[in-house]
Amino acid sequence: KCDFETNQECYLRHHMETKHGTRKFNCEHCGMDFKLKTTLNRHINVQHSTEERPVFRCKEEGCEYTAKQGNGMKLHVEKVHLGIKWPCHLCDYIGAYKGEVTRHLKKVHNIFPEGCVKNCDHCDFKSKNLATLLTHKKKVHGVEG
Repeated sequence: KCDFETNQECYLRHHMETKHGTRKFNCEHCGMDFKLKTTLNRHINVQHSTEERPVFRCKEEGCEYTAKQGNGMKLHVEKVHLGIKWPCHLCDYIGAYKGEVTRHLKKVHNIFPEGCVKNCDHCDFKSKNLATLLTHKKKVHGVEG
């Protein structure tokens, strides 16, 4: 069962393609599959383009790391040279990137970013899906809405 909700058709279409779609776009250069054509196109431009692209070189002395995109260099510097770690505040897990901890919190501790979760105002029940929350309130608390 999927808990995704939106009132925007374009977001629903994007969600259906990326999370439930069976259609795949295949890279003719390396065989990788992508759920979205835009992701495939970005991959081809970054990984397989014959155009001269700027290469981001690490400025730390003795480091030969290069990145094809600026964000990749930023993450490299934070992780390798600045030693930034992203610890979970609930257990001993430590992520190398902020996104890893966010994913960990969702999967392991069922904690979602602010605004993604609906809370029952009668108990500690939480849901990512408004319909599930309304059903809970009606069945458990006898309350409509």
